[in-house]
Amino acid sequence: MKKLKQWEFFVGYSLAGAALLLAIWRIGATFDLNKSEWAAWVQAVGSITAIGGAFVLGEIQARSSLANELKIRQRDLERKNKSILSIAATAREYAVAMEAMYQFGPPNLMELQFKYDSETLGHVINAIDVVPMHDLGSIEAVFALLQIKTSTVYLHKHLDKDLKAASEMNASGESCETFRDDLKITIVANCGLIQRYYQKLQDALEEQTGIL
Repeated sequence: MKKLKQWEFFVGYSLAGAALLLAIWRIGATFDLNKSEWAAWVQAVGSITAIGGAFVLGEIQARSSLANELKIRQRDLERKNKSILSIAATAREYAVAMEAMYQFGPPNLMELQFKYDSETLGHVINAIDVVPMHDLGSIEAVFALLQIKTSTVYLHKHLDKDLKAASEMNASGESCETFRDDLKITIVANCGLIQRYYQKLQDALEEQTGIL
């Protein structure tokens, strides 16, 4: 059943009051009521009006309170989801950058040192760790964030390995291209997974906001 809006309640109540007054006037005109009878009718109408007014006012206040509560919940949910997405977005941005760097093969040592910061990526993993899973609100969101964390951990681990391999190759002059090529495959794969599950996390959190 459709719920009436506040202005519809007010208009309906006003029309009902006007109809009641018209009905009393017609009764008085038809039966030629005396003063005491008119007083009784007026008292009855006043009582009915007071009861009706109290009901309408209570309904309006209850709806207003519910609307304010929903706005607060909506704002809190949007703020919480934005914080979660900002953490995941940092992992995604790293994944995009690393995927571009490894697109045509393992980068040289200078480029890798310039674009990759192991400590920063470690902080991203720690930030994901402290996100309360019960705040995510759905199985889809929980699964997506867990996949982002797992892929970021693997990305971190293999980037560190590749940085070490590139440093050793640069220092010794020995080639370890095959080893680095194998690392590149894993790095690019995890970059793709992070981006994929970031989109799934974003969709899941946006769906929650829309439902509320």
